[in-house]
Amino acid sequence: MSVDIKDKKIIEVEWTAVRGLLKNALLAEEIPCSSIEMRPKEVFKKYEHSPIFDGIPYGDTFIRMLRMLRKKQANGDLANETKPKAIEWRKSAAKQVLKGHFREGKISPNYQDAQEVWTEHCKDTDAFKRMQCDDTFFRRLKTVRDDYLKKVERCQMDLEAFTIAKKNHPTPKKNSRGEPQWNGSIAQNLLKEAVKLGHHLEVTPRDLWIKKKEYQVYSLQTFRDHIYQEQRLLKFQHYVGSLKKKKLSELQY
Repeated sequence: MSVDIKDKKIIEVEWTAVRGLLKNALLAEEIPCSSIEMRPKEVFKKYEHSPIFDGIPYGDTFIRMLRMLRKKQANGDLANETKPKAIEWRKSAAKQVLKGHFREGKISPNYQDAQEVWTEHCKDTDAFKRMQCDDTFFRRLKTVRDDYLKKVERCQMDLEAFTIAKKNHPTPKKNSRGEPQWNGSIAQNLLKEAVKLGHHLEVTPRDLWIKKKEYQVYSLQTFRDHIYQEQRLLKFQHYVGSLKKKKLSELQY
């Protein structure tokens, strides 16, 4: 029977006990971090007569476990591996909560008392349960507020530039084919809903085009082009939605 097959027959609790022994030995410096100073086979020989090692084979499982433990010890993470990792502020749920509160107007950009902000919006909430109302929080709150104000200012500048551009270059009432502009039309709204519901998959573009008089304001070719456009937009929206869900799932609490 191969070593790998034997490894698979060792129940999890036995390997957990082996891991605990190796961890304690590394912390007590009975096993050096360097595999050059003591090879995995030598480590195994050192403890093979321990009752914990009874029935445990020397193989890939043991070698991988020892390598991982040595790496953690070398990085200084082994002793505290069961403790929650420190929250990275940029990946924290707390930061997203504060950003949302500023956007929604729950926290005024002109707040006067950071302690009051903590009490009203942060204290006893899941996102802030591992944080405290201290100088670090005050500094982070101010940074989020300042970033929000900068974005508001940029948005206002962009809006003003867009308004001027629209005024200087108004959108023609008709497209190059002499048809009414598609953007903002009733046909556009109807097609968006149809594509969202999957109606465009049930019939040909021509059959869908015939169903609504609003569609027939446009040529079949124009209509067909916009079906493909809406399909691409819907796929992109799903993609963005999946990215947002992924980002939310990775937030640290």
